[in-house]
Amino acid sequence: MRHQLNAYVDTQRREATADQEFFILQTALCTMGPVPFVLAAMDRFGAMDDSPINANYMGQFEDPPGTVIDFEDFILFLIYLVTDTDRPMQTHPESIVSRTISQLLAIKPMTFAELAKRISDRANERVELSSLIRQMADYRGPTETAPGIYTLKPEYIPHVSPFWRHYSRNERKEVMDFLLKKSFETRPDRSVPFDQWFHIPGRVELPEPDQPFGNLPELWRSPIAIYVLQVTFHHCVLMESDNLFTSIGFRVEDIPRFDSLFDIALHFATLAIHHEPEEFAHNALSIVGTKMEQDEGYVLQCPYEFARFQCLYENLWYMEVSKNPVYKPYRARIKYLTERIRETLDEEEQKRHEKITEARRTPSGRPSKTAAVDKTTAADRQKQVMAEFAKKQAAFAANMDFGEDDDEDIEEKEEGKLEVEHGPCIVCQDPLSPDRPGGMLALFQPSRMVRESVHDVDFFAKSLRTPTNLDNATRSLNYADLTERSYDAQKLDSHPPQSMRLGCYVSGCGHYMHESCMEQYSDHTRSRHSHQINRNQPENIVRYEYMCPLCKSISNFILPIDFEATPVGAVKIPENKEGGMLTLLEYIRMVSAEGLKYINDSTKIWQHHSEGGHVKAWYSDYAFRGNKDARHNDMKQNSLMVDRFRHLYRALADQSHQLRGSSKPFYAPEDAVGYTVSVLEIAQRGLARGPGQLTVAEQLLDSSRNVVKRMLEMLKLELDGYFGKSYNQAGLRVAIFARFLPDWYRASSLPTSLLLRNPLSIVVECAALAPDLLHPVIIMAYYAEVIRVLISISIMARRLVPGAREDKPKVDDPFLYEDGPYTDQARARFSDFLPTAITLFRNATPYNDVDATLRAVPDALLSKLIYMHTLPFVRRAAILYYTVHGKYVITDPKDIISEGCEYDRLASLLAIPNPKDTLGDTNNTVELPMVLRWLTQWATGGRQVTSPEICGPYELLSLPEHLDEMILRYSDDVCQRCTRTPQFPGLCLTCGEVICIGGDCCADDDLGECNLHMQQ
Repeated sequence: MRHQLNAYVDTQRREATADQEFFILQTALCTMGPVPFVLAAMDRFGAMDDSPINANYMGQFEDPPGTVIDFEDFILFLIYLVTDTDRPMQTHPESIVSRTISQLLAIKPMTFAELAKRISDRANERVELSSLIRQMADYRGPTETAPGIYTLKPEYIPHVSPFWRHYSRNERKEVMDFLLKKSFETRPDRSVPFDQWFHIPGRVELPEPDQPFGNLPELWRSPIAIYVLQVTFHHCVLMESDNLFTSIGFRVEDIPRFDSLFDIALHFATLAIHHEPEEFAHNALSIVGTKMEQDEGYVLQCPYEFARFQCLYENLWYMEVSKNPVYKPYRARIKYLTERIRETLDEEEQKRHEKITEARRTPSGRPSKTAAVDKTTAADRQKQVMAEFAKKQAAFAANMDFGEDDDEDIEEKEEGKLEVEHGPCIVCQDPLSPDRPGGMLALFQPSRMVRESVHDVDFFAKSLRTPTNLDNATRSLNYADLTERSYDAQKLDSHPPQSMRLGCYVSGCGHYMHESCMEQYSDHTRSRHSHQINRNQPENIVRYEYMCPLCKSISNFILPIDFEATPVGAVKIPENKEGGMLTLLEYIRMVSAEGLKYINDSTKIWQHHSEGGHVKAWYSDYAFRGNKDARHNDMKQNSLMVDRFRHLYRALADQSHQLRGSSKPFYAPEDAVGYTVSVLEIAQRGLARGPGQLTVAEQLLDSSRNVVKRMLEMLKLELDGYFGKSYNQAGLRVAIFARFLPDWYRASSLPTSLLLRNPLSIVVECAALAPDLLHPVIIMAYYAEVIRVLISISIMARRLVPGAREDKPKVDDPFLYEDGPYTDQARARFSDFLPTAITLFRNATPYNDVDATLRAVPDALLSKLIYMHTLPFVRRAAILYYTVHGKYVITDPKDIISEGCEYDRLASLLAIPNPKDTLGDTNNTVELPMVLRWLTQWATGGRQVTSPEICGPYELLSLPEHLDEMILRYSDDVCQRCTRTPQFPGLCLTCGEVICIGGDCCADDDLGECNLHMQQ
């Protein structure tokens, strides 16, 4: 049955299946007339006698939420009947395909293959699809990380309707959000906030009255449409409280949701008043149930008796003036409808409506259940409505005392109480909440994308050509020259596997799911695998994998949502007495005061840390026995989501000792969160910024930043599950600063040097534990990164710097390799820094060969090396800060540098002082003694050196323009695994190694040659 349903609505078959039957239904509507047709449809949908949205009646249904969804489908069916007019009007095929392209590109930008897949083959035969797509969409070319995609041009956005017949429920929501965002950006009234903005549908192209199907719009003119809306709006009042359902035995999870039904009904009413304003307004003030009994001869049983004596406008008026916050998202649209109705009324109808509103009681004398407001207040508002009818004024909402609501909204925003909306669960469509927690579907996978520097002169010389601005379009297509069969020339474009760092990369599709729904869905996946043994399944259940029910992407865990976390942009940043930004010294004093207040014994600062200052609970092999009450009661489902992630990255850490060359466990802030941020930053290198974008942080997709934000929340939830929510984590906050200040608590200083840690991991710790202290931690971590780079340069200078030895060629000014507009500005960033570097090493510890080592490096070369090796850290710090706060440290437009060299732009936005100004001998700064103490710790601890990363855009192995040259070049090469010439050779574009393809010599059971080579 499922296969038949998929075939029935399949893109390639629906012209002969679903579209044909839908056309027959439109023919029936025009032949039978609206009332008998809609009544027959209501009977078919089970909505004839007793409305399925009646709370008392719904107790008889096995699935009340599903019943409401059926009623939503019924109203959608009525919308489709009148708005999908391609077949009744015999629209030209090119116009049909053009409208289809507009509707598809409104969901998201798509590739040509994705578009062609969702357009029928018959349509492709009738029109020139490629030229039509080029006409309607802008093309963004492919990159190393993404294929070429088409984006809908702005002039075609008005052709998009969120209620297209072929949209799924989730696609309809995405398109509505897209239209709201686009219309809000081009809004004429700048005073209306986004949460009060709504989409106004355009007019539908309908047949002329004297043409076939000319009576199709009679559905909007008929009283039956008003009756359906009247009953729907009246019962949507049940949104106000769940007590009505719980009082008759409903469980909380079984209470139906009316928001989607209300949204669809409002759209149907808006379309009706656009096309038939007079008839709709006239019927909206009529008791349509009684009227149809008299005019049409049909008896309609309304589930609530008093609803038969209330008109549609009465229900809309009540929702508009009600103070209940449940109507807030819809109030602007309701007001729009009521104003259109009042504009259409004549004097006689106004008087008739005044009589109706004066008698707001049922024949039995009982007050109407919709009159839930205070009697005095309702009477006053009713008088105001009467007066507005007489004067025809447009200030109806202002007279209804809506100014108080607006003031309350402003006060909430000023206090930082921002509402955070998450997407609904893609399984049950219910929203995520603290009672039913969940999170974003995500994929955890090992990655070896991050490349470390190779200790080779040729690689070193190539790295000097790194552009100074990594957010400019500097990527280009380079062809390899293999005519001389020179393998050394090819080696520069590849990268050796031993210099690739293993880590954990997390990506998310952007869809959300409840933890309980996730368990049920996982059970269903396992059941499918057990019943389909011989089928090649797309997911591996051993690795906890499953497919997203909506987008079919692979996921293996849920990134939990911390509902108690402070929303983005709402973190309160400490300020000085004048309301300005605190200095680093003031931050240190503030954290010191916090430590004195909450920490009685300074020796206990590191009780939850390792010797390197890592938080033990974030290690992959740590025995997570934390607070049992928290993990088994109030945080049970969150703990399950966190534990699933821990199982994944612990298994990877245990199985990757050989690949990493280390037996140390994974550390989540460094090997998962920090690694993901690094990969996101690397993927953006060499790509141009978009209009209005300041940094690489804004280049990232919202979904990528959302993944990082959720991972930071997961780290916090992990500690909450370990310590308990009531635990005061002030000690952990103070420990972050104590790690940078070795002399702060001498009695409890750590033996391991700070310079042996990745500074980015400390920034991640701060973003999870103390987002309000992120700015000073970024400054201190930046100085640690600068010193680490200086140490690497000083150790490798004699070996790698051209000109340090006589047998190596001299290098010109490395900044002259590029001729950009900001080259001089980039050169000046660290110019004349050599004397400062030598002084730092001399004052920190006896370093006999420092002069000979550093003086071998010309000042221009040293400036370039520091610049390009510290720029990636600043870019990643900007990503983290923007992800957490939604803005930068500097927010005043007067102080923001929007143009110039990327380094200066980032440093100014993050308020990072230049090391040239703070690390000099004559400067009395906080940074200088702190840096000297780091160097002393490093020198006495063994002078270990960490390899810096490749700082430029990553490249794959360059291929020749003509592939026959590559075949001739590699035809005689030997496979390194089996030491034989491959019969079917393959070339790795990462490391340049030749491997066997399609044979048995290099395969291992289920793993082929490429998978085995990837593991190496």
